[in-house]
Amino acid sequence: MGNNHTTYNHCPTTKVKGDFETWTGFQTIFSELSSAIAGRADEKMVLVIETYPGVRMEVLRRDLEAYFKEATILCADDFAMTGQEIQEKFAMLITEDRVFWTDGGD
Repeated sequence: MGNNHTTYNHCPTTKVKGDFETWTGFQTIFSELSSAIAGRADEKMVLVIETYPGVRMEVLRRDLEAYFKEATILCADDFAMTGQEIQEKFAMLITEDRVFWTDGGD
């Protein structure tokens, strides 16, 4: 049959050149964020966290809410349209031909 061995990396890493300080684990990262925010307590703060596909957002959100109890946590996915809403909104543009966007008529 063939080789069923996969080369997919379930835990990818990226090497970044330069002199950077990094942290590992939610508690350590949240502690560093908290320290950075503490010095600006009199200012309005917005903290934006961007992740890559595959991040378990439900876990990250749960831990953010537990650590930053006074914060309002907003996730972009909370505001995203559903597939059905997208289909309805763009129905007039969606055709049978996925390549040329035509309906097959001449």
